[in-house]
Formats: sequence, structure tokens, C-alpha cells
Amino acid sequence: MKLTPANRKFLTFMSGTWGRVIRALMGSSLVAIALLNLGWSLLLLPLGLFMIGTGLMNYCPAGALFPDWKKEQQLIASMPKYK
Repeated sequence: MKLTPANRKFLTFMSGTWGRVIRALMGSSLVAIALLNLGWSLLLLPLGLFMIGTGLMNYCPAGALFPDWKKEQQLIASMPKYK
């Protein structure tokens, strides 16, 4: 996919602290819905667990769609910092 300024802003947010918190909270709510309603809603359980896991491990699965963004982040991280 093409990396646009809007995509870059979204990926930066989702890879940050608040993006992790939102993924973990959304995953927790999906797990709660799945366990409280049972039936077909149990299909939400793996998705909720996946979202909690990605939030805890600081991994943004949307970043896999944009390999250029990952290279850009690695380049920025490798640059020396000046005081």
C-alpha cells in the first residue's frame, strides 16, 4: 500500500502509548462481550485476545501493510541524537 501522510499519522498514533492502550481496551471489551453473550459472539474471542496481545507486546499489525514506514522508523532511530 502507498504510504500517505494520513497513513503515516495513523501508524505513528497506533504505535504509540495511546494506540496500545486503545487496542488493549478494545480487545478487553471484545473478550467481555464474547464471554458474557456466548453463542456466536465467541467468535470475537480470538480477535479480542489478539488485540490485547498486540497492545501488550507493542506491535502494530497495521505496520505490516506499510513496509516503507518500518524502514523510515528504523532510519530515524539509527540517526545520531545531538544535544
